[in-house]
Amino acid sequence: MLQIELILFTTFIIISCIFIALGLFRLEHTELSLVGFVFLFLLSMVIIGDNLTYQTGETVTISNTYDLYNDSVILLNSTEVTTFD
Repeated sequence: MLQIELILFTTFIIISCIFIALGLFRLEHTELSLVGFVFLFLLSMVIIGDNLTYQTGETVTISNTYDLYNDSVILLNSTEVTTFD
């Protein structure tokens, strides 16, 4: 899910840059550059508000519980916890 957010964010940045370029190079459509800059400003609010997250790694913690039964060690319980960074 986090990767989809990053792909959408970069797609919206590319679209806003295209609007800005079209507005600056086509002088009869200067409203496109205004729309692109406003859209880029709104996208920057996502970064300023710290709402854009992406996964950089993960930490896996494994806990095992053993017991001694008839002179042999047996595994009673195994727990795996994955935490995303």
